[in-house]
Amino acid sequence: MQLILDIKKLGPVKNSQVIWRPLTVFIGPNNTGKTYTAYLIHGLLNTLPLQCGLDSDKIEELFNREQLKLDFEETKKAWLEAWQKKVKETFLPEFWETYFAVQNHEPEIQINLSPDKCKAKEFIVSLGVYEDIDKESIIIGTVGYKITIKKDKKNLLLSILDVSRDVEKLNDDDKLWIAYNEFEEYFCEKFAYWLGFPEYSFVIPAERTSFLFYKHWFVLKDKIWTILMRSKLSEILDVKKSIYSVLKEFHFPKIFEDFLSFLLLVERKKELKCYEDAIELLNKKLLKGNVQIKDGEFLFNYGKGTVGISGASSAVKALLPLEKFLRTAPKGAFLVIDEPEMHLHPEAQVLLAIALAVAINSGLRVLLTTHSPYILDTFNFLVWAHQINAKLKTIDDPVLKEKFQLTYLLF
Repeated sequence: MQLILDIKKLGPVKNSQVIWRPLTVFIGPNNTGKTYTAYLIHGLLNTLPLQCGLDSDKIEELFNREQLKLDFEETKKAWLEAWQKKVKETFLPEFWETYFAVQNHEPEIQINLSPDKCKAKEFIVSLGVYEDIDKESIIIGTVGYKITIKKDKKNLLLSILDVSRDVEKLNDDDKLWIAYNEFEEYFCEKFAYWLGFPEYSFVIPAERTSFLFYKHWFVLKDKIWTILMRSKLSEILDVKKSIYSVLKEFHFPKIFEDFLSFLLLVERKKELKCYEDAIELLNKKLLKGNVQIKDGEFLFNYGKGTVGISGASSAVKALLPLEKFLRTAPKGAFLVIDEPEMHLHPEAQVLLAIALAVAINSGLRVLLTTHSPYILDTFNFLVWAHQINAKLKTIDDPVLKEKFQLTYLLF
């Protein structure tokens, strides 16, 4: 998928054109809008419409006949129109508050999006009948419907694969509520992946090393909110009002709250092993050890012993979020890193760029902002090495190992 943006009035960015590619690098002086632009792109790719032209007759046909055929190009056109509308009406007006917790002038953008040529893919949409069960603040639900979506030449074929017993117990009105209120939203999400939008994205902010200090406030705030939400309104109402007013002062930008939530919950996440070569390079050459988690606390094992993460070097703290992200991210994920060179020696910056190149060649999409010529030069070197190696096909030994070769241009 190619995304071209013409951006105006984005902080110091007066007029700029940006092309998003699998590797996108912003380099330049301070206060030129690199982070603003990176977060804007992240937000655009995470803004998905809830509706995309599936009228009630089509949804009713699917749930009555258990099959539905849609014209792919018509569906794509409707989806893109709905996406642009949501970007204009919801995302742009809320951009500054969501990403920076400040008020500012709404940015102006023109979007030129060329979706991927859709290959034969299949997605499963699961619609839930949710039970009101709370276990360690996690809502547990049971799947109601399983619907498969396949592309067949010019059409999308939707079929209901399975209906759980929970759905069979429901009356017709409740079944229709699930169909009309859940299906189109989930369909829009899955269709986005067909067009080339990332299924998973994550931002590692420049403030990443401060998570040790912020996380305690974040956890405390979350616990207080939970207690208040579960208590009855009649209980000490005046005290509750006072606490609510205090909690409003602990306001983090959503992007930073998402970052803290990831680190607090990463112990529960499944390791997917999509970027094992990059992780191995990080641990052996950069961290020279590995980060472990015990009882919710990060520990660093440096070979001869283990220390709490607060006693580890600033480089370890800075690289910890990246290492944990790579362990849990699926293939095709999208990562935004703000100033990856923070706290790293120039030699370590070169190794980090190589590790990112390895991950990119394994399917990761990366957008980073940097002040480091070492990182930019390393990416350029890897690209040139690949181009040279492609011309010297008679050479037995490649210029670089295949997994270290980048095939993407920088922008």
